[in-house]
Amino acid sequence: MYTADLQSSLRGYPLDARGFSGARRSPCAMPPYRPTGMKPTGTPRRPMHRTACIALLLWLILAPAPAAADPGGGERLAYVASYRGLLSVGLGLDIAAVTLTLPPLAGIGPEAAEALLSFTTQGFRKVEMILPMQFCYRSRLVLPTPATQEADWWSRIGSKVSRGRLDFDVQHRRVLRRHVERKLTARGTSSYALEQRLSSASWASAPDPDRSEAALPPQAPPMDRLALLQWLRRQPLVPGMVLDPAVSDGHRLLGFHIEVEGEDSTLWGGRSVPSLRIRLQPRFSDDTDNRPTWLWLGRDARRLPLLFRSSRVFGHFEVRLEAAAAQAQPQPCAIPEAAELALPAL
Repeated sequence: MYTADLQSSLRGYPLDARGFSGARRSPCAMPPYRPTGMKPTGTPRRPMHRTACIALLLWLILAPAPAAADPGGGERLAYVASYRGLLSVGLGLDIAAVTLTLPPLAGIGPEAAEALLSFTTQGFRKVEMILPMQFCYRSRLVLPTPATQEADWWSRIGSKVSRGRLDFDVQHRRVLRRHVERKLTARGTSSYALEQRLSSASWASAPDPDRSEAALPPQAPPMDRLALLQWLRRQPLVPGMVLDPAVSDGHRLLGFHIEVEGEDSTLWGGRSVPSLRIRLQPRFSDDTDNRPTWLWLGRDARRLPLLFRSSRVFGHFEVRLEAAAAQAQPQPCAIPEAAELALPAL
């Protein structure tokens, strides 16, 4: 879900779209937009990890009161991603559903567990008509650190399909990233059965593979973005604290500069919940695409990620928690077109 594609596609978007919520005011003030420069190469292609990032921005279907999940068990968190800005005449517009399934926060259970992020515009009919999007990112974590062993992702944005994988080689302190993308002849949401394979006539282009490698800092635990979220929830956070963890996407991401800006409150489940407002500033090897994200993290023992917020050129994106429930294991997230793609060899 490239932000520019979404923004350009939403021009002229009807304001009676499904999910239109009218003007919604957050109890927290909107941070200002901070422009950045273009990529030095000027190439339009972007790593699919940016899609993961935006999913954690847009980072996130339902509206019951808060569920009483066990802090020692895994959790399934359901979010609504919304947009407000020029393209919606300043009004809030729900655009996608995001689900985040996380292993036990306390590290109780197996030594390894999976975390899953899924993003979809299915159910948001008019967004689907303009730019249908599906994204799944699965990370295998070693508990309780948490450290990332490997990560996989699958994506479909309109007619563009992609698949990728990260392998964290701790012995040699490196991250190997493999990625392939290909275009389909048709746009829209997948209607293929899981067991049905695509024919050669289904594709409009040949596979476009690429691979890259990034170094891991000495002694730092290997972490991707989902591991970072779990790591941050485990920290004894207080206002004024500053953290600089190393985080890798196997490409340009070096880590995050994190500041706990202060105590706040966030509306969830019909009530105001005490939270910490946290600023996450990404650090990239080429100093581009460094617009921050704000996270509101619950202050109770569950440390729930209640709200993500970020600004872009044409407006503001918000991902707000709507429901939380106990769940031991992530549910499969299938994008069969993407699963058909073969990754480059190591």
